[in-house]
Amino acid sequence: MPGSTPSPEATTVDTSSEISPGATRPGPLARLGRLLRGFVGSLTAGLVLLALFLVAAQLMALSRGESGPGWLTVTGHILGAVGAVALQRVVDRDRGLRAWAAGLGVLVVLSLVLWYGWYR
Repeated sequence: MPGSTPSPEATTVDTSSEISPGATRPGPLARLGRLLRGFVGSLTAGLVLLALFLVAAQLMALSRGESGPGWLTVTGHILGAVGAVALQRVVDRDRGLRAWAAGLGVLVVLSLVLWYGWYR
């Protein structure tokens, strides 16, 4: 009925899905996996931002009649960013050896992009 107060049974909250105080915590390997996901995710985001910055720098240089960083460098950064994002999706969605391998793949892609795009 409108305006009536609900019964006590209707206001109880089901807490059976909450973690009990005695529940086990994730092991050190699981914590290390989360740390890896966060670390390589940050590196991937940085690579994407760097690629976008280079695209903007190239377009701005072209509008002023200058050469800019060059389309080869820009394309390499874009391809590296796309590859890192694809590997990061594997890191985020999988567990175990496959996720670790993809995380190492992100580090390899980032290292190659930085080596060939900046240090060579």
